[in-house]
Amino acid sequence: MIRAIVDFALAHGMKVKGHTLVWYAQLPGWVSSITTADDLRTAMNDHITQVMTHFKGKVTAWDVVNEAWIDGTTMQPSPFLDLLGPGYVDEAFITGTTREITPVTTIDGRPVGTGRPGPITMRLLAHLRERIVTLSPSN
Repeated sequence: MIRAIVDFALAHGMKVKGHTLVWYAQLPGWVSSITTADDLRTAMNDHITQVMTHFKGKVTAWDVVNEAWIDGTTMQPSPFLDLLGPGYVDEAFITGTTREITPVTTIDGRPVGTGRPGPITMRLLAHLRERIVTLSPSN
């Protein structure tokens, strides 16, 4: 289904934005069976790499992590937060950007380089930039 949508968009001159690679909701059932941080980290990073590689050259931007925060200070409960801690967000972005596959253009569903990001987004941006993650403004 997704391939058909991407192919249709490209055949009609449309840009495709990928949404989303890591999210707390609607996870496949097997994710809840993962009980170690190492296994979840491997699954998350492999998923990001495989999906971005599969759609390389077709998807122009990615929402790597979606809705990681409930509000500006509280992170959304998830298996990622439970097993990997809050660092799963920057690890996901680092995985997505260091593969040099497709620019990362949003943080928590908000476009990078447009509008006025909230304080949590600004802190995340500063933290990611310290870790040498390249973020690109939305196309």
